[in-house]
Amino acid sequence: MAINDASTQTSASNAQAARIETLSARRIRRQTVFSQTARPDLTVGPGIFQTSEADVRSVALSVQRRRMTAATVNGAYGKEPGRLSRSVMHALMQDLRDGRYERGARLPAERILALAMGVSRPIIREALHALDLLGVVETRVGSGTYVIDVNVDLGSHVSHAPAFEVLDTLSTLECSALAHAADRIEKTLLDALAENLEAACHTDGNFEAWHSGLAKFHIALAKASQNEVLSLMIGQLWQVRLGASITRRFVQRAWLAGALADHAALKQFLAALRAGNHELASRELRAEHNRVLAAVLDIYAEDEVARARESVSQLRARFVWPPLPPGSLSPAR
Repeated sequence: MAINDASTQTSASNAQAARIETLSARRIRRQTVFSQTARPDLTVGPGIFQTSEADVRSVALSVQRRRMTAATVNGAYGKEPGRLSRSVMHALMQDLRDGRYERGARLPAERILALAMGVSRPIIREALHALDLLGVVETRVGSGTYVIDVNVDLGSHVSHAPAFEVLDTLSTLECSALAHAADRIEKTLLDALAENLEAACHTDGNFEAWHSGLAKFHIALAKASQNEVLSLMIGQLWQVRLGASITRRFVQRAWLAGALADHAALKQFLAALRAGNHELASRELRAEHNRVLAAVLDIYAEDEVARARESVSQLRARFVWPPLPPGSLSPAR
């Protein structure tokens, strides 16, 4: 009797295992069909409805990776949207560098990436937008997001760009960061900004120290926005200013000319922040950027005038004959 009961239980267990295996196979087939629907760039083969051990392992690894990625993202950065978008951006960059997506390949849809990384679609959208701005991917309306360059760096792209374009972009981004940070300005941040500005103002004629102190001031302000994408882009543009770029050379020449010694606008900017007058602070920050931009444009104009004079001088030497002494015959041309 006991043997019969054991046999019955074994048969029931085997039947249950078979049912579970059948359900798993069906689930895998549905996931395969869904993946093919979501990724029309993939070729649908004749064996799409066949379940193999490779399919099972592939789905298992995908689920495991999704759980690990979600745990890493949420564990390391909590639930703050800005930090989540940055972590997702770095995770996608790592996938690109690891060769998961080749150049020219289309990335999975936002809903697929959101599911894989355990975050919301707006977080994925913000991360993809940042990668688009950096030139890593390109979003095409009605088509999807495609890989452009996995080794791109913002600094390498704009180090030779016109200085006034870099400075104008930096001005726009920093004013946007200030708008995000308006309700998060605390005394500790204000003290840190004041300290950085004071250090930049007393550098004893050292351009590198002045420029570095100013960079710390602006980057600290950008981080206060708690928008990691804005902060990242502002930081990279300041690296362009600090590095061997056209922008740095123009800024240094303007500084040597004495056009950038006065920081009254930044001091008034800090005073407005302390008073809680964010509108005035925004105007003063824009005024400071405009002052730097105007000084650089003056240097640029001087260079353009010098080039124009040199060009005219060459044309004069080529086409205008020197004056002849009195009584000489005109030379035959």
